[in-house]
Amino acid sequence: MSVDPRLAGWVTQTNETISQDDQKFGKREKRAKVKIERGKHKILRILKAPSWNKFYIVRAQHWNIPVGMNSMLPLACSYRHNQENCYFCQMTNEYFNSQDPSQMAIARNIKCKMTYICNAIDIKDPVDENGNPKILLWYMTPSVFKDIKETFNPDSGYGDITHPLEGR
Repeated sequence: MSVDPRLAGWVTQTNETISQDDQKFGKREKRAKVKIERGKHKILRILKAPSWNKFYIVRAQHWNIPVGMNSMLPLACSYRHNQENCYFCQMTNEYFNSQDPSQMAIARNIKCKMTYICNAIDIKDPVDENGNPKILLWYMTPSVFKDIKETFNPDSGYGDITHPLEGR
């Protein structure tokens, strides 16, 4: 699929490359992220690769897995990502079903947590010092994602909000 020349600089990151970046989580230089301070507002435009029908990828991870004195780094949920059995999902279910308050507390901590990731630009600061588009990664919670996803409904009247030049 060819890309409109006006958009070429804005759509270099596809969902596939976001996924590849995400698989290298913590292993190399990090890409810039959207940072919104509490009580502040930013005007963001979500970017979508023209070849994808989704504007986001989903990262599902188990956090706070108790190992010895410390907790481990987050681990990807093999069930959510690969449709394979996930040991930590099984343990979470067993701990919840045990009715033991201490095991139920562990289950609440280690259950799989979802993060939605997409490309975005800050409308007030769209380019870096070299004049290149400054594409940021936006990590959204499920509640924020749900609110944004509603605007992608064709009946919402917003049109294509991901278009880098004409989106709302």
